[in-house]
Amino acid sequence: MQSQKLRFLVTLQRRVDNQAPSGQVVHSVEDVADVWAEIMPGRGREFFAAAQIQAAAIAEIRIRYRDDIDETWKVKYIKRHDEPQLIEFWDVAAPPVADAKTGREDLLLYCTKGTAEGWRTS
Repeated sequence: MQSQKLRFLVTLQRRVDNQAPSGQVVHSVEDVADVWAEIMPGRGREFFAAAQIQAAAIAEIRIRYRDDIDETWKVKYIKRHDEPQLIEFWDVAAPPVADAKTGREDLLLYCTKGTAEGWRTS
């Protein structure tokens, strides 16, 4: 892996489910690690679902190899640090893929643009 391609600092986040005193499940976010990444924007796509046209932004994010990431994780990227901050959230959409050519040096995350408010239910 060429380290000069890893030029974006991102935060890996995982979903944590807690139970409120009322018995309701509360979803929260836990920052796991700040890692350097290569963000390769892909093509967006449009599809027809629930009688409406939906759109999705797709990206590939390459990081150094980790074995603890799955589809419930998010990637947080602060695109602009000055006020007001511009933050992007990406949902890991598929199981991470280790590059067979490089032998577990890096990990490719297939991501879709997410929201700050919620998590996917699937």
